[in-house]
Amino acid sequence: MAGHAGVLALDGRLDNRDDLIAALALDARSAPLPDGRILLAALERWGDDGPRRLIGDFAFAWWDRVEHRLTLVCDQMGRRVLHYYHGAGMVVFATMVHAVQALPQVPRAIDEAVLASIILDQGLPAERTLYQGIAQVPAGGRVVVRGDVVRVDRYWEPNWSRRLRLKDDDVVEGARELLDRAVAARLRSASPVASFLSGGLDSSAVASTAARLTSPAVLKTITMLPEAGVAHDVPERCYADERPYVEAIVRQHPNIIPHFVMGAGVSSDEEDPTRLFLHVGMPLRGLAHIGWFAAATERLRALGVGVVLTGNAGNLTLSWDGERSLADLFRSGRWIRLGHEAACLGRHTGRSIASVLRTQVAAPLAPLPMREMLRRLRGRGDMPWMAANAIAPAFANQHGIPDHFRRLGALDSYDVPGAAADLRSRMLDNFRLRGITATLRGHRGYEVRDPLGDLRLVEFCFALPDDQYLRDGVSRSLARRTLADRLPPEVIHNTRRGRQNPEWFVRMNRCRDALMADLERLDRSPLARHCLDLPRMKAIAADWPADPAGRGRFSDMVGVLARGVHVGQFLRWVERGNE
Repeated sequence: MAGHAGVLALDGRLDNRDDLIAALALDARSAPLPDGRILLAALERWGDDGPRRLIGDFAFAWWDRVEHRLTLVCDQMGRRVLHYYHGAGMVVFATMVHAVQALPQVPRAIDEAVLASIILDQGLPAERTLYQGIAQVPAGGRVVVRGDVVRVDRYWEPNWSRRLRLKDDDVVEGARELLDRAVAARLRSASPVASFLSGGLDSSAVASTAARLTSPAVLKTITMLPEAGVAHDVPERCYADERPYVEAIVRQHPNIIPHFVMGAGVSSDEEDPTRLFLHVGMPLRGLAHIGWFAAATERLRALGVGVVLTGNAGNLTLSWDGERSLADLFRSGRWIRLGHEAACLGRHTGRSIASVLRTQVAAPLAPLPMREMLRRLRGRGDMPWMAANAIAPAFANQHGIPDHFRRLGALDSYDVPGAAADLRSRMLDNFRLRGITATLRGHRGYEVRDPLGDLRLVEFCFALPDDQYLRDGVSRSLARRTLADRLPPEVIHNTRRGRQNPEWFVRMNRCRDALMADLERLDRSPLARHCLDLPRMKAIAADWPADPAGRGRFSDMVGVLARGVHVGQFLRWVERGNE
């Protein structure tokens, strides 16, 4: 899209269209204004300040004809991605990394330090990709290229020191208003909209709000159920069957038409992940759920859905549990409040006070050497980062992984005020590195939108004091109070967690022969032998569980064996030239 001063390429949408149209005095009456036209007007009016005024899921490139400057920008929460290469006298950018690599001048060599992070399931480090020389625009960031000079900065970061002091009723009213606005903005679509729906607070918050806003029109929802007649692995305080909770929500919102889906069989992505590699450009996280969710994708395609609402950002925002605030109560010497909340939380969750204090106070505040010593005394020699992945120890040491996790273990590794903000900062970074969802649109056939990651709701929730989230031992207090006007009591007061893919081991058994064959092939891959702990993976495979549900072996079987093979498949694909 071209304007007076520049040319714009946009992937995404704007969710504060009305505010921008008013601020820019644009005429939206004579003809509909596309988002790109509004964005171009914002950039031409406000220049570098333009991105700060935008809310939505977007990535864009803007060529300023006057300044002879290229600006690449991604949204604040990282819901869109933009890769770029600067070198050989050119700048190449695209939403998919393999589109950048389409030119022969662009390198294809793997960045081993980033590969180590991916094997550890840490996601991509900010601004980097899996390939040397190819970078990624950071979430809430921009890249400005002018001649041979490249400048990278962030136009948005959370303000952890900001605090809103409101009455409880005003907090709930404000949260409801922002949730309604966030969902309404994401219902704008040229194709049918559906919603994922479970018995948890996050997806049910989104689906119930969408149902209220669209009533009496129908809202279709998708709920994954465990496969019938097979063994399930369901830990204590979890549940496998979402149906009773979903049916209670439907009774309250009769315009919801629920679709219950069971994952069965081996999916095409499990048989051959090449198409996933092409779209994402790296091994996938959440490997255990690829085949399980394939059935949902097939149903959504059959329904003709183009947009699916979800609530993945809820744990960061509306349904933040507040439990880590106990560590801040300890540090500030508020002993009476700490004792009260720990005791009440223990009663609500069935845990002892000692267990609550150990996990929410001692664990985050203890120095890492003390935690390492306690693990050794309890017979757990490996640190958690080493126990649940297939990285080769020599490869991990080569790239400084132990020191990396020691830095992460320090409470002051983030410049934030307190233990609760420290954990939330880590979760935010982790969430902002998951923009690969956007790159899967072409593969899945639908777009995923997350109202709980709306910037207005994010900044509101981040500014609330901790006692809005943990109150009298009730965690996620803000969500429970906010959603009381749209969800049934059995969902509001549910403290158990839904178990995704509880029949994971049954699914692995179906793929066992193919997995074993792939494991043998990895011996012929120089990259796999260099990066992966193949002897450990083979030992786990040789000790295949006899338990029909694989109980107690999820970490070994999925985290080490299955994910290690998946990473190995990607490495072999790279060695073959990313065909």
